[in-house]
Amino acid sequence: IHFYELSEAAYDVLPLQALMVFADLAPTPSLTIAPTVAPNAAPAIAAASPAPTVALPGNAALQAAEVAALYALHQAKADLGEQIEVMRDADKQIVVRGLVQTAARKEELAQSLKNIALVSAQIQTIEEAVQQAQRAANPPVNNETVTASGESAVVGGQTAAVNPIQQKLIEQFGGRKSLNDAEREEVNRQVTQFYNAVEADASAAMAEAWALRRLQERFNAPAGGGLDATSQQRLEEMFGNHVARLRQHSRSLQTRLRPLLIALSGEVSAMPQPAEVTRQAQIQAVFRAAEQTNRLTDQLIAGNTAASLPQTARALLTELARLDAALTVLEKN
Repeated sequence: IHFYELSEAAYDVLPLQALMVFADLAPTPSLTIAPTVAPNAAPAIAAASPAPTVALPGNAALQAAEVAALYALHQAKADLGEQIEVMRDADKQIVVRGLVQTAARKEELAQSLKNIALVSAQIQTIEEAVQQAQRAANPPVNNETVTASGESAVVGGQTAAVNPIQQKLIEQFGGRKSLNDAEREEVNRQVTQFYNAVEADASAAMAEAWALRRLQERFNAPAGGGLDATSQQRLEEMFGNHVARLRQHSRSLQTRLRPLLIALSGEVSAMPQPAEVTRQAQIQAVFRAAEQTNRLTDQLIAGNTAASLPQTARALLTELARLDAALTVLEKN
């Protein structure tokens, strides 16, 4: 048996190619030195394709979405005085925002708008808006109670004195000094019902006239230039519905008020036919007549002095006739 002892006596650095015994294992220069891409190529991460950009909707698509939102609100009768607005935002979206009375109404409007492309709803209840404002202001907590501002109380159980128009209505509904309590109560019920019906018709006519005017100003014509066929059809339907309902309220006011107003004024004035030729001018004429009718109706019901009552009655007769004539011209177009 031979034993060998190995020890390092010296060393030298040789190139790999000099060790011929390991020549087959040496890596080729092409694998260790040559770059896999061209020297001036951009890094791999920079060469990746950018994420595709989402195309913003064009004006035609936004107009169609705007009309669709207005149409949905119209069907829900949310265009008749509720605090709702339809607008375009900076992100090329149609936004419906505003305030409603109840959570149920908020949900109803949200459901009517949710399936319309490019439309988002930002509707709050009045309670939610108040709470949000309070949180933003961070007011001190106290036990004070805020009361509604629109309510009035009966003081001492006293009733207001009978005004001239109320006296005329009592006479019209059969009131006389010899009435018993039950008959007097029935006359008062009819007078109250008359007041409520006239106020409701005048207010509703004003709401329809406002909605009609807003549509006209928004699109400048019922057909709304540049709209697609569906949007044009919806816009025409909205115009037609407002005119038809306004006509209904106008006729109702004529039926209730005209006999009384003639009795108060003692005359009937003839009204010239409107001369407006454009749809825009005709809608403006309808709006002015509805506005004056609403104002004079409120003035009449509030109770004028006996001296001004005939004058108010004549003015209201004139405006009712003007509203009827303006609607007739508008309906023909």
